[in-house]
Amino acid sequence: MRGIQPANELSVGQAQRVALARTLANDTDVLLLDETTSALDPISTHNIEGNIARLKNTRRLSTVIVSQGVKQIQRIADLVCLVVDGKVVEVLAPSELSNAEHRAPHSRVYKIDLTDWLGSVKNRSVN
Repeated sequence: MRGIQPANELSVGQAQRVALARTLANDTDVLLLDETTSALDPISTHNIEGNIARLKNTRRLSTVIVSQGVKQIQRIADLVCLVVDGKVVEVLAPSELSNAEHRAPHSRVYKIDLTDWLGSVKNRSVN
């Protein structure tokens, strides 16, 4: 049987999986992920993306993923919000990302899955 590793001995991928597991253990309805796979190798990235997709479907989680990885966003996003200087400047489908009007190098791309969440915020004002 393998012993428990101290947190400082975990690989980056292991640490990210532990952080995701801790978050999910709280039975959250919304999952916020910031550059979740930026430090991972392609195989680990693929595994994390698969887990996110599975969780979206099985637990009906609304997820917000901050990423600069256009290909990743196109693989897992349902809706894309382009943010420039802290403001949403464009909302589009992942398949339309290459046609985005705002393609500044300092733009951040936010992936948002608003499956159930849109209805709950529809009547709230957002500043």
